[in-house]
Amino acid sequence: MKPESFEGKLYNPRDVEGKPNTEALEQLRDVEKDLKNNPAFIGIVPGGSRIKGYSIEGSDIDVLILFDSSKIDSEKDKNDFLTEYSFKGFQFLFLDVNLEKLLPDLQLDPRGDGMGAVIQRMAALTELVSGHQVGDYRNAIKQSYNQLSKDARDIVKNRAVDLLMDKEEYAARKIEKRMADKLNKDSFLEQRRKLWEERYEQIWGMSAK
Repeated sequence: MKPESFEGKLYNPRDVEGKPNTEALEQLRDVEKDLKNNPAFIGIVPGGSRIKGYSIEGSDIDVLILFDSSKIDSEKDKNDFLTEYSFKGFQFLFLDVNLEKLLPDLQLDPRGDGMGAVIQRMAALTELVSGHQVGDYRNAIKQSYNQLSKDARDIVKNRAVDLLMDKEEYAARKIEKRMADKLNKDSFLEQRRKLWEERYEQIWGMSAK
């Protein structure tokens, strides 16, 4: 598999030899089916080598589960939700997207740490996300976000893309180790940043649907 196969697309659910990871996709669908009737569930963000296209045999499936703590009745129910999903071959992380807590953060200084939580959520929601409530949460955040000044929006965008590029830096190191072809890391990361900036505008831009 050549480095060029990673260019032009953010997601490429194949292994390092270029074979489709259909098993991983089916497993992700099963996870979503299991979660979809839980009122706190917003969506799942598949990630890691099995979605990005550089997995090897035995690679885990990385899954970020987005949930809304305002829809969980008790701390016990929240703990049950966070500990229920521990299937072999998966690495689960959880991220709370409680709009009652997040939307006020958009009024804070975009350069400060106070807006960090909502920027982290916007970065996660910029990724490939599966779930029937995802659009509602994106739209609610986007409505407040697009009321900011252009300078503030640009700062938020750059910070969110920086978070996404942290993952790309990690991926680039993995690809270098797993592929016989020499990866032009600088060119690879430059292309990936451009793709993420385009995707960010598609989702959060004022003209985005």
